Amino acid sequence: MHRYFIEEKNNENFIFSPENIHHIKNVVKLKPKEQIVLIYKNTEFLVEILEISNDEILTKTISSKKVDFSKKCNVTLILGLIREQKWDFVLQKATELGATRIIPIEFKRNVVKIDEKKITAKIARWKKICEDASEQSHQIRIPEITPIIKNLNALNEMITCKTKLVAYENEKNNNFKQFLVPELKEVALVIGPEGGLEANEIKWFEENGYEVVSLGKNIFRAETAPLLFLSSIIYEYDL
Repeated sequence: MHRYFIEEKNNENFIFSPENIHHIKNVVKLKPKEQIVLIYKNTEFLVEILEISNDEILTKTISSKKVDFSKKCNVTLILGLIREQKWDFVLQKATELGATRIIPIEFKRNVVKIDEKKITAKIARWKKICEDASEQSHQIRIPEITPIIKNLNALNEMITCKTKLVAYENEKNNNFKQFLVPELKEVALVIGPEGGLEANEIKWFEENGYEVVSLGKNIFRAETAPLLFLSSIIYEYDL
């Protein structure tokens, strides 16, 4: 059954975004009397479609239930920007695997530099990728996508959890698995860009309370490493 996130509601009428109207009307070609699931704030609604037009969709609520948005372990990914196709892939798959928040960051070895004039449009596009992936994978919330960080010091106000990790290919002994303890409720993980992290960036993270960790014996690509970590979180806490 198709699922859609709704941001606005007018009395009993749900306000569908133009993108969702297009998807329902022209992509999946749903018809009146068919049912869909809507997620609005902390409630999931099963609704029947009554009418579809070019600018609105009218529905009738069949049932509703409160949704528990809490996770056993919330994950913030701090990701160095990578090439667009790979970045889009990471956003989609990280959403499917349950990331709570994604912080894009420019490191010194970033191959990708985003034009300041395009940042707003880029972030809007990234949020749409995450929304679509959340609907497809039946997530109960959409990951937060923050503005792009260009100064490491900005992370000090954004990251408040106790367990803060930075993946580094030169670390051989400190495996990330030892930090996935039963009582872990929140974790932040830094993954560098395609060019990796510089020594002075690693030093900054160490001086600011991050544990430098290995993700295992192999060297993983920038688009693979966060998915390995999220899969491990699912294995430890959600299966």
